[in-house]
Amino acid sequence: MKVYFNSDKKAPRKKLPKRVRKKKLPASIELGSHKIVIIRKELDDCFGYFDPAKLEIAIGDTVDDTLAWETLWHEVIEAINFFSEAEMEHKSIQVFGLLLHQVIDSIYSKKTNNSGK
Repeated sequence: MKVYFNSDKKAPRKKLPKRVRKKKLPASIELGSHKIVIIRKELDDCFGYFDPAKLEIAIGDTVDDTLAWETLWHEVIEAINFFSEAEMEHKSIQVFGLLLHQVIDSIYSKKTNNSGK
């Protein structure tokens, strides 16, 4: 590291690698004719849940951004399962949620080439 004694000169700044900023969770989503509110709150025994009576998806307020997004997509699949009466097994919902998270993350990630070629 160079040390500059002359106060007129400033040390050159290193370029930091660009970080991909995660977007905040949306306040709500629309599924069919339903508006589902998304909230962050303290949860003791799970990362999140979908409440069909309140039309609400709750995500734990202590989980990091990546896990919050994974949980959101899992709960969206739970909501789709509920409204479509598909009766999917929970392991299928888990896989679909993770795959959906990966697809959407790959679309908006700056690290990948999304040119469609």
